[in-house]
Amino acid sequence: MNILEKTIVIDGENIVIRPITLEDLQREKDFVTNLSSETRHFRFLGGIRELSDEMATRFCDIDYEDHMAFVAVINNESTDNKPQEVGVSRYEADDKGGCECALTVADEWQNKGLGRALMDTLIEFARSKNKKTIYSYEMRANTHMEHLANDLHMKKTYDDEDTTLVRYELLLIN
Repeated sequence: MNILEKTIVIDGENIVIRPITLEDLQREKDFVTNLSSETRHFRFLGGIRELSDEMATRFCDIDYEDHMAFVAVINNESTDNKPQEVGVSRYEADDKGGCECALTVADEWQNKGLGRALMDTLIEFARSKNKKTIYSYEMRANTHMEHLANDLHMKKTYDDEDTTLVRYELLLIN
């Protein structure tokens, strides 16, 4: 087993959290397409309905340094025991030693601890790569992310230029 891979159990389902790969490209596209319009809106801060091939490739082609993503997958009977993506956390490093992150959890898996598990995994990995901070820009109306950010003790600041956005930030090194 890969040391970056772990299995958690939620609602009796084994969920594998592991680095995303290019083999997940179609799974990632299907995941985004199957999100509710509200979840897609919160994730992309706007009107993306589906990922282009180029965007999906960029999301799945990680380098384990500046571009990292962890995917949560399950095997279940409704997908003929083929892995189904139920969540993803990712970061992209900036030029100041920090990294901007994003988290998306399938609607039916929200409020069950999966987002926390994905963020904990991403934060732990970012620390191992000596990233200074991890941060995200979210819509103020995204109460799921607000609760998670509070649980993670992320600092909250408001965007002076766009009153619909909030920034959450966590210092990773002392």
